[in-house]
Amino acid sequence: MLLIARQFGKFTFQISPYYIFSLRGPVTHNGSFFGIGYLIRFRVIPIAAILVEGAYTFNPAEPDYYVPTLAAGVNFVTGGHVFSIRFVNSRALLHNFAYPYSTATFSDLRFSFYISRVFSFGYTKKAQSLQ
Repeated sequence: MLLIARQFGKFTFQISPYYIFSLRGPVTHNGSFFGIGYLIRFRVIPIAAILVEGAYTFNPAEPDYYVPTLAAGVNFVTGGHVFSIRFVNSRALLHNFAYPYSTATFSDLRFSFYISRVFSFGYTKKAQSLQ
């Protein structure tokens, strides 16, 4: 996956073309999936943002039943954590299954909640003073 992002003030826009190879799915498919993902994020206040993200696979595993992945939600940034609350139409959590195998309709919305944290393993002055 290649990530191309640009920030314009409070707006962030991201496009991410992707290639996924998977041996799962119908026998009639070769397992190579190409598509494009997108994300639009609007920072409402310094610690909260609204986001819309999704993906479209150009050659899905089951073209007759394929529905593009779409999610909408809110991100909250605290001191070191990012909390993300989203509604998504995909049954899978991981991108390698959600993007090419999405067959859930938009009436099948699911609630998801993520917590993430960025860890720094670098050698800092604080770590140096503890030795």
